[in-house]
Amino acid sequence: MKIGFIGGGNMAEGIIAGLVKGFLPASIFVADPSVDRQMHLSSMYGINTFEHYRYFLSEVDYIVLAIKPQGFAALLPEMSAYIQPHQVVISIAAGVTVSAITQLLPINELPIVRAMPNMAAKVGHGVTGLYANSYMTADRINCVTEMFEGCGMATWVKEESLINAVIAVAGSSPAYFFYFAEIIGQVGSQMGLNPEEATRMAVETMLGSAKLAAEGESELPDLIRSICSPKGTTEQAMAVFKDNDALFNVVKSAMTATVERSEVLAKSLEATIKGEDH
Repeated sequence: MKIGFIGGGNMAEGIIAGLVKGFLPASIFVADPSVDRQMHLSSMYGINTFEHYRYFLSEVDYIVLAIKPQGFAALLPEMSAYIQPHQVVISIAAGVTVSAITQLLPINELPIVRAMPNMAAKVGHGVTGLYANSYMTADRINCVTEMFEGCGMATWVKEESLINAVIAVAGSSPAYFFYFAEIIGQVGSQMGLNPEEATRMAVETMLGSAKLAAEGESELPDLIRSICSPKGTTEQAMAVFKDNDALFNVVKSAMTATVERSEVLAKSLEATIKGEDH
C-alpha cells in the first residue's frame, strides 16, 4: 500500500511519524515546495519527498490532502488529471466538505474521507475523527483506520456534520490545554515562583493528570473528588471554577466558535467553487 501526501507541514508530519511505525517508509511519498521541508522529512523518517505531486500521484493508493483549506479550489482541479478511480482521497483540512471535494474532483464514485487529526499525533497520542462517503469499502475503511491509529486514537462518525464537533473536542483542544497551562504558569509566577519553573510544573502536572485519566480506572468526576479534600484547597478552587458555571460557559463558547468557523470556511470554499463573490 502506497500513501502520498500533498503538503508536508506540521500536521502531515504528525501523521507520518505514526505511519512509519507500521508502514514501510519507502511506501510513503510527500510533495512539498519547500526544499527544507523535503530534506527534514526525508532525513527524519526515511520517506520519499518531491517538490511536486506529479512524480508519484498516479502511483499511490491513498492520497492525503494536507494543505490549507484556501488552497483546495486551485489545487484539486489541477490534480484531477492524475487521480485514478480506485484511489482514496483523504482530506485533513477543516471546513472542506465531501461535497466540495467532489465538485473539485469530478471523478465518478471516487472514495473520499474527511479526517480531522490533532497535533498530538506527532507524539503518538493524537485523536482523529473520520467520515467516509458511500464509495468507501470495508477494507478501505480498515486501512484508513490503521493509518491513523498509528498516531493515536481514530474514531468514525456517521454524519459529516459531526466532524465539526470533533474539531471542537479534539482538533483545536490541544491549544486550549496549552493556554490553560500557560495561565497557571503565569499566575504561579505572580505568586513568586520562577516563571520558567512554574510553567514546567504546570505542563508536567498536565501530563501526569492526562496519564491518570487515560488509565481508565476511575471516571473523571471520581478523580476530581479524590483530590478535593473537604474544605481543602482544591475544593476551594473547584468552587470558583463552578461558580455560576462560569468556566463551563467559557469553554462551551470557545468550542462553539470553532464549529462556527468550520462552517464559515465550508461556505467560503463552496462560494469559491461556484465562482461567487464572498
